Amino acid sequence: MSTNSEKTAYEWAKEFGIQILDPDGFGERSEGSPDMDELMNINTFNKCMTQSTIRVKDKNLWRNRNKTQRVNHE
Repeated sequence: MSTNSEKTAYEWAKEFGIQILDPDGFGERSEGSPDMDELMNINTFNKCMTQSTIRVKDKNLWRNRNKTQRVNHE
């Protein structure tokens, strides 16, 4: 997974098997952050996501997301 890839928060969430229940970390509620329907890279998504309420819908996708990011940072 490249950090240069840009997707909306909805696309990142679907790829990682999560649902964003309360987008507190995104621009709708956090000034200076992108709205959920704006393009962002994975680092921005992760920052916004950690400040939001999420629900893991697919545990396998969620676990694979964490493994993939660790490999790409090495």
